[in-house]
Amino acid sequence: MKAPDEGVIHTKAMYEAIYQEFQNEVGTAVASFLLWKKIHESTADKKILTALNITPTSWIIIRHSLQVTFLITLHRLLETDDECVTAEQLLRTCISDMSIFSKDALKLRKDPDNKKPDWLDNYITTAYLPTVKDMQKLRGELRKRRNTFNNIYRPIRNKLIAHKVIDHIDKSEELYSKTNITEIEDILVFLNALKETMFELYINGKKPDITAHKLDRRHYEEDYSNLIAKVSSV
Repeated sequence: MKAPDEGVIHTKAMYEAIYQEFQNEVGTAVASFLLWKKIHESTADKKILTALNITPTSWIIIRHSLQVTFLITLHRLLETDDECVTAEQLLRTCISDMSIFSKDALKLRKDPDNKKPDWLDNYITTAYLPTVKDMQKLRGELRKRRNTFNNIYRPIRNKLIAHKVIDHIDKSEELYSKTNITEIEDILVFLNALKETMFELYINGKKPDITAHKLDRRHYEEDYSNLIAKVSSV
């Protein structure tokens, strides 16, 4: 096994640091959106709506805070600033030094103590060796979601949430009328799939395939349903 050079070690450390923050950001965006959606949908139940209206100010603030959180977090994930942790920066880091995905590097990750288990050689032989084209394909899918966000949701983030632009205060209804929950979910599902895809590629040598990863909502649904049930039982 070849010893990795300093450049590879530097890129590996950078990639792992960016990925960890990217993973956390995706988790925040998904969790805050799904709780916002759960509260919004639950108000269709008159019993739940009555329970929430016992403390209406609290729930208005909670819903607003969740909306702000997922929009601001999505903006962070989808921007292109080189100095920030973004989905784009994650993929650029990969492209800058694809050797972090080499079979030697994967072998070291799977067998850091050099114990040479029986399964390892065959595992490494059959592992996928990604190309820049793979990364560019993922960037293309990312670009589609970024364009959707920039066209519809970025103006809301910039003009009404991150700042209160005077000229846009009376245009809030117009801006919000262009939003679509399905679009937001598509962006979140993609970012979650990208997170899982990059994990499987880096840790397990699996070929990038964002269609192979679905958003597992069970944990969120159980947690949030329990919350709503507790509130409505008061």
